[in-house]
This record gives sequence, C-alpha cells and structure tokens, in this order.
Amino acid sequence: MAVTMQNVVDRARETLNDDDKVRWEDAEALSAAQEALDAVFMLRPDLFITQLAIFDSSALTLGDVFPIESRYRRQVEDYIIFRCELKDDEAVETGRSESAYKFFVDRLVN
Repeated sequence: MAVTMQNVVDRARETLNDDDKVRWEDAEALSAAQEALDAVFMLRPDLFITQLAIFDSSALTLGDVFPIESRYRRQVEDYIIFRCELKDDEAVETGRSESAYKFFVDRLVN
C-alpha cells in the first residue's frame, strides 16, 4: 500500500497527541509537511533525482502519494511535529520543538 501525505500527517498527530484533530488542522499539518519536503530537497536533492525539475511541494494534497521513498517519512513527521510544537509554549520552553528539528536534520544528513 502506498504511503500518502495523509498517512504522514496522521502519524505525526500520534506523537502530538492530536488524533482528534483538535489542536492542528489538516491544512496546517500539510503545510508543515510541504515545508519539510522543501527542506529535504535542499539537504538531500538526491532523493528527488527522478523529479528534480518538476518537484513542487505546494501542489501536494493529503491524498497524494508521499513523493520520496517511504523510509524518509519519519523525518517529515518529525518536521511536522517541530512546526506544530513551535506554537506550543511548553514545547518551546522545554526544548522539545528544537529537539524535533535537530532529529529531522540529523536523520537526513547523518
């Protein structure tokens, strides 16, 4: 079964304890996923080798297939968590949002 953008957003929600979609709307989480894929593109363009000239994250919808190998979906989920937790004062004060971003980058480049 193909991994969709909705699958990625929903898995990030599990970590955020937002399964009921109360704190963050799908559109906001999808926007974070699009930003994540843009960051992945900058850090690891090799993951987009077949679509370098045509990749446009802003065109992705929740129903679209995840555009890179599914083994990288956790990194995108980490970025969604980072972006959502930036809005949560407690997560910012405890460093959780920063940790999620660091985890995102470290797992992509190391």
